[in-house]
Amino acid sequence: MTKGAVLLAAAALCAAQEPATEPAGPVLVNTGKPMSVPFACAENMLRANGLTCPASQPCPVYLDLGGVEAAGNLIFVAGHLHAESATLESVLLASSDGGKTWREAHERISGAALDRVRFIDFENGWVSGQHLRGFARDAFFLISNDGGRTWRERPVAGESRAGAIERFEFDSKSHGVAWIDRAPAVAGSERWEQWETTDGGDSWTRVRVAAAPPETASRPAAWRIVPDARSGAFNVERRDDGRWQPVAGFLIRAGECREAELPLPPAEAAGEPK
Repeated sequence: MTKGAVLLAAAALCAAQEPATEPAGPVLVNTGKPMSVPFACAENMLRANGLTCPASQPCPVYLDLGGVEAAGNLIFVAGHLHAESATLESVLLASSDGGKTWREAHERISGAALDRVRFIDFENGWVSGQHLRGFARDAFFLISNDGGRTWRERPVAGESRAGAIERFEFDSKSHGVAWIDRAPAVAGSERWEQWETTDGGDSWTRVRVAAAPPETASRPAAWRIVPDARSGAFNVERRDDGRWQPVAGFLIRAGECREAELPLPPAEAAGEPK
């Protein structure tokens, strides 16, 4: 193999190992009013979630936000879109200008919800998530080592299993611990599982099971998400000198799902008897 061919092969291998770049989606502009996260309900989404949404009675779709974190000038907000009886897809929003504009930092994951976001520095961050099909299962992490520019998805367990990530902490870019709540599939002394990683979340090892996780001291919150019934939105707020200041708002009602109407036969469309 020639030197040029070797270089090309090495470049192709590196490109294959790189995490996917952030999707190019619409930019949401914060004008002071709650923003609407784009949503389109495809026919396969209805079938996958067993939704019956006739045109005369469409199914409302809602945004639910669970976690917010800042890393330098970047703000990340995690959540999901859901109907009344089904989780539809995850949402990870990011702003690089203090909340003036927002984009989606990762492609949506079908049937999954994202909740907690943590960064230990300006580069290394994690978002916890799980699939919600009937009950929480197949817990996973989105991991970034470049300040949230790109993310990669990694499962906690090697096989499908029930459970949601209740909390997690990293004390370095390599070492972290996660507690998974396996209710309602498992109860009693084996309800909780502790998992540990030494490679930044790319792989996890189950350490022990317990009836309850240990108590830990909560850290002071610098950011929060609060629902506002008056505006019908989730408000993202930042603590500044002991007071909470609004940064951005996102409408809770995101859209609706409805089944496509079948076209009428020509005779019926013209009003003629069958």
